[in-house]
Amino acid sequence: MTTRILMSFGMADGGMMFVQWLRNRLMKDYGLFSTNSVYVDFVTARAGNCVYGVKPEAAPPHYATVNLDGGEGREHMLSATKARPIGAMHPDWKEMFDGAMGEAEVVIFVVNKAFQASKWCMQELDGFRLLLARKPKLRGVVLDVDDSGFRAAAHGLPIGRMAIIRGGREAREGGMLWDRGLWAISEGAYQQLTWAIGDHPEWREG
Repeated sequence: MTTRILMSFGMADGGMMFVQWLRNRLMKDYGLFSTNSVYVDFVTARAGNCVYGVKPEAAPPHYATVNLDGGEGREHMLSATKARPIGAMHPDWKEMFDGAMGEAEVVIFVVNKAFQASKWCMQELDGFRLLLARKPKLRGVVLDVDDSGFRAAAHGLPIGRMAIIRGGREAREGGMLWDRGLWAISEGAYQQLTWAIGDHPEWREG
Protein backbone atom coordinates (compact mmCIF):
# COMPACT_ATOMS: atom_id res chain seq x y z
CA MET A 1 0.00 0.00 0.00
CA THR A 2 0.97 3.64 -0.51
CA THR A 3 2.96 5.52 2.10
CA ARG A 4 0.91 8.48 3.33
CA ILE A 5 3.10 9.67 6.20
CA LEU A 6 6.83 9.10 6.64
CA MET A 7 8.80 9.68 9.83
CA SER A 8 12.42 10.77 10.14
CA PHE A 9 13.92 10.53 13.62
CA GLY A 10 16.95 9.73 15.72
CA MET A 11 16.86 6.27 17.30
CA ALA A 12 18.54 7.25 20.58
CA ASP A 13 17.06 9.23 23.48
CA GLY A 14 13.85 7.21 23.37
CA GLY A 15 13.17 8.16 19.74
CA MET A 16 12.85 4.53 18.67
CA MET A 17 10.00 3.88 21.09
CA PHE A 18 8.34 7.26 20.59
CA VAL A 19 7.91 6.84 16.83
CA GLN A 20 6.29 3.43 17.36
CA TRP A 21 3.86 5.03 19.81
CA LEU A 22 3.15 7.88 17.39
CA ARG A 23 2.82 5.57 14.38
CA ASN A 24 0.29 3.43 16.22
CA ARG A 25 -1.82 6.44 17.17
CA LEU A 26 -1.73 8.01 13.71
CA MET A 27 -2.71 4.74 12.06
CA LYS A 28 -5.73 4.42 14.35
CA ASP A 29 -6.83 8.03 13.88
CA TYR A 30 -6.45 8.00 10.09
CA GLY A 31 -7.82 4.50 9.50
CA LEU A 32 -4.56 3.08 8.18
CA PHE A 33 -3.62 -0.60 8.49
CA SER A 34 -0.89 -1.50 5.99
CA THR A 35 2.69 -1.63 7.21
CA ASN A 36 4.05 1.18 5.07
CA SER A 37 1.11 3.59 5.30
CA VAL A 38 2.91 5.36 8.16
CA TYR A 39 6.51 4.56 7.28
CA VAL A 40 9.03 3.85 10.01
CA ASP A 41 12.10 2.20 8.52
CA PHE A 42 12.90 -0.40 11.17
CA VAL A 43 9.24 -1.46 11.39
CA THR A 44 9.21 -2.06 7.64
CA ALA A 45 12.50 -3.97 7.91
CA ARG A 46 11.03 -6.34 10.51
CA ALA A 47 7.86 -6.85 8.48
CA GLY A 48 9.65 -8.28 5.43
CA ASN A 49 12.18 -11.05 4.91
CA CYS A 50 14.49 -11.11 7.90
CA VAL A 51 16.81 -13.34 9.91
CA TYR A 52 17.38 -13.21 13.65
CA GLY A 53 20.54 -13.15 15.71
CA VAL A 54 23.07 -12.92 12.87
CA LYS A 55 25.35 -10.15 11.66
CA PRO A 56 24.34 -8.30 8.48
CA GLU A 57 27.18 -9.81 6.48
CA ALA A 58 25.88 -13.31 7.27
CA ALA A 59 22.33 -12.62 6.06
CA PRO A 60 21.01 -13.63 2.62
CA PRO A 61 20.90 -10.81 0.05
CA HIS A 62 18.11 -8.27 0.65
CA TYR A 63 17.22 -9.73 4.05
CA ALA A 64 16.97 -7.61 7.18
CA THR A 65 18.77 -8.68 10.34
CA VAL A 66 17.00 -8.42 13.69
CA ASN A 67 19.07 -8.27 16.87
CA LEU A 68 19.15 -6.82 20.36
CA ASP A 69 20.53 -3.29 20.16
CA GLY A 70 22.54 -1.47 22.80
CA GLY A 71 25.67 -3.63 22.77
CA GLU A 72 29.28 -2.47 22.74
CA GLY A 73 29.52 0.88 20.98
CA ARG A 74 25.73 1.24 20.97
CA GLU A 75 25.19 1.97 24.64
CA HIS A 76 23.28 5.14 23.73
CA MET A 77 20.39 2.87 22.69
CA LEU A 78 19.90 1.47 26.21
CA SER A 79 16.84 2.55 28.16
CA ALA A 80 16.99 4.18 31.58
CA THR A 81 16.93 0.72 33.17
CA LYS A 82 19.60 -0.56 30.72
CA ALA A 83 17.08 -2.65 28.78
CA ARG A 84 18.13 -3.45 25.22
CA PRO A 85 15.62 -2.72 22.45
CA ILE A 86 15.17 -4.95 19.42
CA GLY A 87 16.71 -3.35 16.35
CA ALA A 88 16.42 -4.20 12.68
CA MET A 89 18.81 -3.35 9.85
CA HIS A 90 17.96 -3.73 6.17
CA PRO A 91 20.73 -3.54 3.55
CA ASP A 92 18.38 -1.70 1.16
CA TRP A 93 17.07 0.75 3.77
CA LYS A 94 18.14 3.88 1.84
CA GLU A 95 16.41 2.85 -1.37
CA MET A 96 13.31 1.79 0.57
CA PHE A 97 13.25 5.04 2.55
CA ASP A 98 13.67 7.19 -0.57
CA GLY A 99 10.89 5.25 -2.30
CA ALA A 100 8.55 5.79 0.65
CA MET A 101 9.38 9.51 0.77
CA GLY A 102 8.58 9.71 -2.93
CA GLU A 103 5.09 8.36 -2.19
CA ALA A 104 4.40 10.26 1.04
CA GLU A 105 2.24 13.37 1.30
CA VAL A 106 3.51 14.33 4.75
CA VAL A 107 6.96 13.85 6.30
CA ILE A 108 7.27 14.20 10.08
CA PHE A 109 10.69 15.11 11.44
CA VAL A 110 11.09 14.32 15.14
CA VAL A 111 13.74 16.86 16.12
CA ASN A 112 15.71 16.32 19.33
CA LYS A 113 19.40 15.99 20.19
CA ALA A 114 19.52 12.50 18.64
CA PHE A 115 18.09 13.82 15.37
CA GLN A 116 20.48 16.75 15.20
CA ALA A 117 23.48 14.52 15.93
CA SER A 118 22.59 11.97 13.22
CA LYS A 119 24.19 12.32 9.80
CA TRP A 120 21.46 10.05 8.41
CA CYS A 121 18.72 12.37 9.69
CA MET A 122 20.49 15.34 8.11
CA GLN A 123 20.64 13.44 4.81
CA GLU A 124 16.93 12.67 5.06
CA LEU A 125 16.17 16.33 5.73
CA ASP A 126 18.21 17.32 2.69
CA GLY A 127 16.52 14.66 0.54
CA PHE A 128 13.15 16.07 1.56
CA ARG A 129 14.29 19.58 0.59
CA LEU A 130 15.28 18.40 -2.89
CA LEU A 131 12.03 16.47 -3.34
CA LEU A 132 9.86 19.49 -2.55
CA ALA A 133 10.59 21.00 -5.95
CA ARG A 134 9.23 17.90 -7.71
CA LYS A 135 6.24 17.23 -5.42
CA PRO A 136 4.08 20.35 -5.00
CA LYS A 137 1.71 18.60 -2.55
CA LEU A 138 4.46 17.31 -0.25
CA ARG A 139 4.56 18.97 3.17
CA GLY A 140 6.76 18.68 6.23
CA VAL A 141 5.92 18.78 9.92
CA VAL A 142 8.68 19.33 12.46
CA LEU A 143 8.05 18.06 15.98
CA ASP A 144 10.68 20.11 17.80
CA VAL A 145 9.90 18.20 20.98
CA ASP A 146 12.39 20.06 23.19
CA ASP A 147 11.81 23.49 21.63
CA SER A 148 15.40 23.63 20.45
CA GLY A 149 14.76 26.57 18.11
CA PHE A 150 14.68 24.59 14.84
CA ARG A 151 14.43 27.00 11.90
CA ALA A 152 13.22 25.78 8.52
CA ALA A 153 15.01 28.56 6.63
CA ALA A 154 18.36 27.54 8.13
CA HIS A 155 18.01 24.23 6.29
CA GLY A 156 16.84 25.76 3.04
CA LEU A 157 13.23 24.69 3.62
CA PRO A 158 10.38 26.92 2.42
CA ILE A 159 8.36 28.13 5.40
CA GLY A 160 5.12 27.83 3.46
CA ARG A 161 5.58 24.05 3.08
CA MET A 162 6.49 23.41 6.71
CA ALA A 163 4.68 23.35 10.05
CA ILE A 164 6.76 23.54 13.21
CA ILE A 165 5.37 22.34 16.54
CA ARG A 166 7.55 23.40 19.45
CA GLY A 167 7.82 21.54 22.73
CA GLY A 168 5.37 18.96 23.97
CA ARG A 169 7.69 16.22 25.20
CA GLU A 170 6.39 14.65 28.40
CA ALA A 171 7.43 11.57 30.35
CA ARG A 172 5.12 8.65 29.76
CA GLU A 173 5.14 5.03 30.86
CA GLY A 174 2.70 2.32 29.88
CA GLY A 175 1.60 0.40 26.82
CA MET A 176 4.10 0.79 23.99
CA LEU A 177 6.18 3.08 26.22
CA TRP A 178 7.19 0.17 28.39
CA ASP A 179 10.14 1.46 30.41
CA ARG A 180 11.13 4.31 32.66
CA GLY A 181 12.56 7.37 30.95
CA LEU A 182 10.48 7.00 27.80
CA TRP A 183 8.34 9.84 26.51
CA ALA A 184 5.52 10.88 24.24
CA ILE A 185 4.06 14.26 23.31
CA SER A 186 1.25 16.08 25.07
CA GLU A 187 -2.32 15.94 23.87
CA GLY A 188 -2.01 19.57 22.82
CA ALA A 189 1.06 18.85 20.68
CA TYR A 190 -0.62 15.80 19.15
CA GLN A 191 -3.68 17.91 18.29
CA GLN A 192 -1.41 20.46 16.59
CA LEU A 193 0.17 17.60 14.63
CA THR A 194 -3.16 16.31 13.31
CA TRP A 195 -4.19 19.86 12.40
CA ALA A 196 -0.95 20.21 10.43
CA ILE A 197 -1.50 16.87 8.67
CA GLY A 198 -5.13 17.71 7.94
CA ASP A 199 -8.23 15.60 7.36
CA HIS A 200 -7.68 12.86 4.82
CA PRO A 201 -10.76 10.59 4.50
CA GLU A 202 -9.35 9.38 1.17
CA TRP A 203 -6.50 7.69 3.06
CA ARG A 204 -8.74 5.28 4.96
CA GLU A 205 -8.11 1.64 4.21
CA GLY A 206 -10.81 -1.00 4.29
